[in-house]
Amino acid sequence: MLDGSSGEVILDPSPERIENVRQESYVARTPVDAMPSAAPETLTRNGTRIVLRANTEWNHELLAAKICGAEGIGLYRSEFIYFWHRQGGPSMEEQAEAYRMLVNEMRPYPVAIRTLDAGSENILGMESAAHGANPAMGLRGIRLSLQMRDAFRMQIEAILRAACDGSVEIVLPMISTIEEIREARKLINEVRSRLESSGLKIPYVPLGAMLEVPSAVLMMESLAKEADFFCVGTNDLIQYLMAVDRENSQVAYLYKPLHPCVLAYMSKIAGIMEKVKKPVRICGEMSANPFFAVLLLGMGFTQFSMNPLSIALIRQAFAETSIKEAEKIVREVLTMETASDVYAYLIPAVSGMIPFDLSAWAKSINPDFSGKV
Repeated sequence: MLDGSSGEVILDPSPERIENVRQESYVARTPVDAMPSAAPETLTRNGTRIVLRANTEWNHELLAAKICGAEGIGLYRSEFIYFWHRQGGPSMEEQAEAYRMLVNEMRPYPVAIRTLDAGSENILGMESAAHGANPAMGLRGIRLSLQMRDAFRMQIEAILRAACDGSVEIVLPMISTIEEIREARKLINEVRSRLESSGLKIPYVPLGAMLEVPSAVLMMESLAKEADFFCVGTNDLIQYLMAVDRENSQVAYLYKPLHPCVLAYMSKIAGIMEKVKKPVRICGEMSANPFFAVLLLGMGFTQFSMNPLSIALIRQAFAETSIKEAEKIVREVLTMETASDVYAYLIPAVSGMIPFDLSAWAKSINPDFSGKV
């Protein structure tokens, strides 16, 4: 069996593994008129309500999101619209049309549009940003938007126009200072005022901040005064916490979501989340792995956004998990000193609760794992 999503070739796959693949491939061949009209409710074993949304980049992923029962788009990576316009970027009308399509397809569920998050790519002709010594820490995300204000205003106008058709949220990427949110909101309000003065009635659009830079996590209480909600970008947060370029094969082995430092930071976010009473959504692919998802659930997170094809699995995993059991697992792992200690405990602990084959996901967090769980 060839698993194109993980790049694995599985020899002699188990019947359970084959059935999982059949369920995933169902998405690709299901006609549009067979899609469910509403997402199924996600509940833990003790009845705690969980919200599962989809991360998307391309329009065709909306079909998968709807079939898999996503309760909206938790993170739409808008930079992929720009990739088709290597110089100059898409027009406001092109962007507005794309965002309206998202909103209309996902109604009544919300669509969270992340503003342009480009760094190493040459977008809008910003070659200095694309070829910096370290693009991941250079002119990217909200930093780029606040330097290219005309392009930012154009994108905000397109988003606000789309908001007239349904529920929309704006997410600001790579926030590292409170001034960035304030300046972005000021520009958003300017665009809103101009549109409303022309007679357009625009509903309130919540403004969220990505938590992917360590300084943003440490400033969460202050940022919560400016942002309506937060999205945790675990992919970048781990990269910046561990000082590891995850695309560099020489140091990629240090990129460990189960490193005690990463878990401590995630637990810290959950604690501050409870204190400031602002919604916090996990948007990194960390939540698409059932082992990680149970940990995050035990920390207190109840909103997740992931690859659409992972939603059914995570919904099923949560249905088999009680909050108290997940909290117990979290208490144990937060006392551990190495990632190896964590996954040595986590794999059997989670596998003992969830009655289906988790071998592939166990191997994804521990490459040395062999066997079946």
